[in-house]
Amino acid sequence: MDRVPPFGWHEIVTQRDLEKLGLRLEARLHQELRGQTWQVAKLVAGAQGVVVVAIAAIGVVLRFA
Repeated sequence: MDRVPPFGWHEIVTQRDLEKLGLRLEARLHQELRGQTWQVAKLVAGAQGVVVVAIAAIGVVLRFA
């Protein structure tokens, strides 16, 4: 009886359980990073658009000044 754990055998995590958990975590991480990448890409594209419009507006103002 010295080798029996102080808890039930159903509470022991197997290597297979850990592998499944690892795959689920990896899939979740991939999904979250993909979403964040899209958010940053949209932010950068929007900022570039604002800069282009601002430069064009400055060009127009300077041309008529």
